[in-house]
Amino acid sequence: MQGGKMSGVAELDARSIQPDIARLIQSRWVWCIVAAGFCMLRGLGQDPGGLLNSLGDTDDATRMVQVREFMAGASWFDTTLGRFGGAAPLVSHWSRLIDLPIALLLLMLQLFFTVPTAELLVRILWPTLLMVLFFRLLVREVEMHANARTAVLFLLIAVSCFGGLAQFKAGRIDHHNVMILGAVVGALALLRIKQDARGSVEAGALLAISVAVGYEALALVVPLLAAVGCAALARPELRFQLARFGQTFAAVVAVVFVLTVGPTQWFQVHCDALSLNAVVLAISGATGLTLISRGQPQLALSRAIAIMGAPVAVGLVIYGMLEPKCLAGPFGEINPGIKGIWLDQVQEGFSLFRMGVAHPMLAVLFGVSQLMGIAAALYLLMRGEGQQIFRIGLVVLIAVATLGAVWQVKLIPYAAWFAVIAVATLIGQLRGTAQLSVLSVQILAVLLVSQSVIGLGATAVLKIAGASKNVLEGKMAGDTAICRSTKAVSTLKALKPGLVVAPIDIGPFAVALTPHRVLAAPYHRMGLDIITLDQIMTAEPASAEQRLRDIGADYLVLCVPDSAANTDGALQLSGLGLERVMLSGGRVPYLEAVTLPTEAKALRVWKVLPKA
Repeated sequence: MQGGKMSGVAELDARSIQPDIARLIQSRWVWCIVAAGFCMLRGLGQDPGGLLNSLGDTDDATRMVQVREFMAGASWFDTTLGRFGGAAPLVSHWSRLIDLPIALLLLMLQLFFTVPTAELLVRILWPTLLMVLFFRLLVREVEMHANARTAVLFLLIAVSCFGGLAQFKAGRIDHHNVMILGAVVGALALLRIKQDARGSVEAGALLAISVAVGYEALALVVPLLAAVGCAALARPELRFQLARFGQTFAAVVAVVFVLTVGPTQWFQVHCDALSLNAVVLAISGATGLTLISRGQPQLALSRAIAIMGAPVAVGLVIYGMLEPKCLAGPFGEINPGIKGIWLDQVQEGFSLFRMGVAHPMLAVLFGVSQLMGIAAALYLLMRGEGQQIFRIGLVVLIAVATLGAVWQVKLIPYAAWFAVIAVATLIGQLRGTAQLSVLSVQILAVLLVSQSVIGLGATAVLKIAGASKNVLEGKMAGDTAICRSTKAVSTLKALKPGLVVAPIDIGPFAVALTPHRVLAAPYHRMGLDIITLDQIMTAEPASAEQRLRDIGADYLVLCVPDSAANTDGALQLSGLGLERVMLSGGRVPYLEAVTLPTEAKALRVWKVLPKA
């Protein structure tokens, strides 16, 4: 009798557990956590010691410095980084919106771990958490236009979308991933404003956050805003939803401005970060959309243009008056002298054709994937039924973002996700054959469009064409990664703190890993310091001495042999300048060689001696 009771209890427990397991398996959050976890673990497995050996790229290192300064008591409104720069410190244009969640995550982890371990964990967790959220929002967009199976197919394709995932891999704590999330999901939400009342509000908020964090996505957001204006003129039935979009966009931009820019700085207008001019322009656009939404649907086109265009025109005039240089774009205030010696060499600003010369695999993967995305979107447009706004919008988004990525490769992650959405939606509509079930056909299609499979094919073709191993792996001649490694740069801690003159891409790591100051780092607001650094490196030793003394330099640090390369953040060498002379084994009376541990074998360090 007792045994029967026990058996009955066990059977009851099993029945109660099964629905919980089913709900867990069906949970979209679980799907996205598994997908993001797989991507994170795959990245760590491909480079097991990568996070220990390096702080990532220069932006990741600088973000860690900015977060530390904030946690150490820096004002919420003051983003000055005192150890960057010579005569004047760098005032960062990066938003505190990113510093705050990273700092909170660090504080929580420091309750259980040492500071170095907590920082390491944050570098893994922050981009992974963003990836989970990104996947979840994209899955929702796919389901709203298709179904749950298509959402699963999307995730299967997404985990091999290497171009789109680049800014979400472990270690990426800068700001690019947040901008991508906001711009991509916001643009997709805009395509469902007719079927979902929340779409306009969500789109406005997400696109505003993307722009408030940084202006990288403007190449996508500005055409989107122009398209919204055109749609308001052409489709009267959408004017109310589009007005809500504009109002939300303007409201979020204004709120973020008030929350992140101190009142004493409101009239200090900058072209590269959220400033009063952007707030005015956003409000003027929202005003135009609101006015036209309250007019009669049968308004003549000319009258509608006048009603909507008047406040926008006023906003543009005020925008230009507040800072005329900003009419030239986000880089309107930069020192023109840095273009040839640094800015033109920054890889994220390369065209796809220029980048493709050194990274043909990147160009092939992106090119093939985007062609498939455009083809899928066009097929859906011509053969699909219903959801006209989604089908037309998807073609426009892929086209605009792809053109932007061809212009500047930093837009590749934005374009890549729109293509994945289109391909997944089309695959979700495939049907079975006499020999294969629907699921089999769809899984086979997912495999064929996977960038892993495309990459294998591209590798085989490039090998036949005689491509070198470095070309296949995307390694550029003169890569300075060995000089930026944590082990190498950390050896500089043994030296008395001082001002370090070093190649521009080493600067952020020296600040993050040592107590030193650096003359320059790869940031456009450091124009005078970048020019000074170039003058020191390229001047003949006799002239370089006076420049070193003028800025109060304590150390000269060079990278061997890769500092002579033209890579992201590196300066071009010419003539018999100081850098070339010292790397060639030359000696000058005012520099004394410093012996470093073997971990820093790629670095050469000299102490600047007092003037005799």
